[in-house]
Amino acid sequence: MLKRTGRWLNRRRLWYYEESPEKKTADRPHPIAIRLAFISPLLAVVATVISLMSFYTSRESLEVGQRAYVSFSKGSMSVSQISYGPEDYEKDGVRIAVWSDFRNLGNTPARFENISIELALPKGWSTISSHYQPNEPFGARADGKRVFVDTVDHEYLPPELETKESYHWGYSAIIAISPTAYSHLKNFLMMTAPTLPALRPEVYIDVLYKDVFLIPHHIRVRWESDLRSDHPHDITLR
Repeated sequence: MLKRTGRWLNRRRLWYYEESPEKKTADRPHPIAIRLAFISPLLAVVATVISLMSFYTSRESLEVGQRAYVSFSKGSMSVSQISYGPEDYEKDGVRIAVWSDFRNLGNTPARFENISIELALPKGWSTISSHYQPNEPFGARADGKRVFVDTVDHEYLPPELETKESYHWGYSAIIAISPTAYSHLKNFLMMTAPTLPALRPEVYIDVLYKDVFLIPHHIRVRWESDLRSDHPHDITLR
């Protein structure tokens, strides 16, 4: 670089050429400074994780405290003799009916999504189809009872239950009984203390409902009738 000596009013100033200083890179930072540089973002990540954990914990506490809790109460069951089919083709059978009060004990509404009915019937008993023919069983149990499964249509589900609200709901099914099983049932009903537990029909109800957080919940209830002559509607709600 070309430079000149003295002040600018001095005519005796001399011109000279000065070489530019060599370019130099910065010195390497101290190792402690490098480590300290990583601490700040690491603390930010830790704070973010703690905040997220606190958020999810608070959300779970809110869901538990504010969710809907559906319960059964005042359960009852009846088994009555009926005749079904056309007049010239009537058959003997029974009607099994169950009733219960659904009650929402929670702090938010409950919406019912599905109700499945499981009938455990003695040998020779079966449900009726639309053509007055017994339906095929879903399976068999070790005690000889055959299991029939039915799903309640959406239009017959209980309505949305508000907080502390109750709804009386019922279900009934027409059961076909073979002549041999029907004769067996009549003899069974004449006993004062039945000794054939296989003749006791059982009804299981599986209820699926969702709370305001759209979390599904499942409950299962069992009814059993002793079909005793002295207590024809003796029910055990479990």
